[in-house]
Amino acid sequence: MKLIKTYIIYTLISLFALNSAKAQQTKEKPFEDLAETLKIMTNQELYFAGDKVWFGLKLLKNHRSHKFSKLSYVEIYNPDNDLIHREMLLLDNKEMAYGDFILPDNLEDGEYKIFAYTQWMTNFPSYKIPAKSILVTQMGQENTTGEGQLYYSTKDGETPELTLFHTFDEPLIIEVEELDGTGKLVLEEIPPFEKVDSKVIFENQKRIRYGQNREVITPNLINFHSSNYTLKLPANSSEISHIVIHTDVLIIDTLYKSDAVNRVITLNRENHNRYPEIQISVFGKENQLLTHQYHHQNTSSNLQVSVNRNVKVGNESSAILRDEQAMFGHAFAWVKNPEVPEIEMLATVLNSPSWKAVGESSKHNQNYLLARKEIEKNTNPDKQKDFLPLLTYNPLKSNLKSLRPDLFKSNKSINLPNIEDIETFEVKRRVFHEHFEYDTRVSIPVSPYSVDNSYWVPDYEGYRDLTTFLKEVVPQIRIRKDSEDKTEIRIFNPNMDRVHFKNTPLLLIDFHKIDDPDFLLNYDYAQIDRIEVIYLRNSIDETNLGGKAENGVLALFTKQNDYKIKHNPDPSKYILRELDVPRIPAGNVFHQEANSAVTLSKPQSWNPSIRLTRGRSRINFQTLEEPGRLQVEAFFFNNANWGSTKNELRVN
Repeated sequence: MKLIKTYIIYTLISLFALNSAKAQQTKEKPFEDLAETLKIMTNQELYFAGDKVWFGLKLLKNHRSHKFSKLSYVEIYNPDNDLIHREMLLLDNKEMAYGDFILPDNLEDGEYKIFAYTQWMTNFPSYKIPAKSILVTQMGQENTTGEGQLYYSTKDGETPELTLFHTFDEPLIIEVEELDGTGKLVLEEIPPFEKVDSKVIFENQKRIRYGQNREVITPNLINFHSSNYTLKLPANSSEISHIVIHTDVLIIDTLYKSDAVNRVITLNRENHNRYPEIQISVFGKENQLLTHQYHHQNTSSNLQVSVNRNVKVGNESSAILRDEQAMFGHAFAWVKNPEVPEIEMLATVLNSPSWKAVGESSKHNQNYLLARKEIEKNTNPDKQKDFLPLLTYNPLKSNLKSLRPDLFKSNKSINLPNIEDIETFEVKRRVFHEHFEYDTRVSIPVSPYSVDNSYWVPDYEGYRDLTTFLKEVVPQIRIRKDSEDKTEIRIFNPNMDRVHFKNTPLLLIDFHKIDDPDFLLNYDYAQIDRIEVIYLRNSIDETNLGGKAENGVLALFTKQNDYKIKHNPDPSKYILRELDVPRIPAGNVFHQEANSAVTLSKPQSWNPSIRLTRGRSRINFQTLEEPGRLQVEAFFFNNANWGSTKNELRVN
């Protein structure tokens, strides 16, 4: 008996010690339990004004619990930092959001920035906000954006080299010299929109001259050698305290000067080469950030997209996605038009933090490690995350520019490459679409609540207007005229055969409240995609719409989701104005013919949620309607990491 008591006491002490250790471990790493970011994907790098941008977002997180932000914000700003589009999207069960928005047809040429973030990211002034630059131009107009910009970067290697890129119209003569005027090197006829390795050893500050400009450029403090995974410290490293290797949501390694042998630190290749990019943050003795640099890595060898190289117009195609190391759980893929090499290189330079514009300050004011102390010191639990259930969020009322003005700086204008060939191709494509009347598939809004019945209008033929369709197809609807000849619409449960004509249901078009029943009944029948009806009491209660929906809901959805664009309703009429809804991607629903001139830059086919089983999946693409050389692009995801790869196919 005494032995049993002793065993029980020992067990309890062990459990208490284990729980204390776990609690202490959790307390020591609160930041890793909170960090998150969004990966932004767009189907093109260059758009013409009036085109539609197709995008995808994936939440990357390093949370050790099931909780994560469920609401994402998307904003796009023009070159003058004016907001031109903003929307809020619920993340789906794969923590993704996807959709499209139209670029106004009066936009000026230049670089446009897309920001994607969660409410939690805006709580901390130093937290990195994800952004992606796209290029927009007017068709048929000369490029008048600006005089051009010179960019520089450091090429990885045993000895760092200076790499240059510029957007001037003509080849550029560039002079590189030491700050004291010695060691001058003249680089002649550097072509625009081409990356050039200068062979200049870039270990200390250099003075650079081009045209009338004279600037000083600064190399990376630490030299990363990507071939043998080593870090070389500078000759004078007395101010360095420690080095952190990390991604946007994950700390991979922390290194100290004591780890160096002859100023060289060897990294663990297995820990680092699984990430498409790593970041190196160097901290001083006062724990201040001395430098912050990015390095892209070639991880595509482990990821493959196998496609049938030749497909005929009008036929379907398929692809096999492979992840040899089975690191990723699901993927996102689309078939799109390949970019022109000059455009692709320019977009790479604009979107890669390892490239710096000559003459612009490079303060390290946006780094998630800088925000770590802000996060750990935060004692307000309400400030952490928007974990609340569906439809009970308190979304941000202000935009990112007012929350984080440090992200919006005046940048020099850039020129775009000669786009005559691109315009010729685009014109031919428009003519091709209009001549053959090819349909345009669009992503369709999904109701954030359960509906009792959904009717796909294209499934039914022979109806001339909505009134006839509702009377003959939808048994839950009754329409009549009252004593004053006003139209009344009522919803009832046909199983109970009771109609309460005193109760008016909630009438919606694309989630906008309609007060006039005649307006709804006379809406262009050819533009209606589907009709949803909610009439059962449990379904009504689950909408969380309160008294607005107590008498049922009749919701119409247009084929192009364009009611708002065409009718410009009062914002208060949007029934879910505090958030937008998820979307059914094109390809997972019936598609309808529409005016393809509205959205020519669309991907020909896409699937935003592909499940990988043991690192492999076979996916089918819809009918490919355009002849020419196309590109299959796939992104692979797990909880905190991503990778991407491409392959080409030809449609004959």
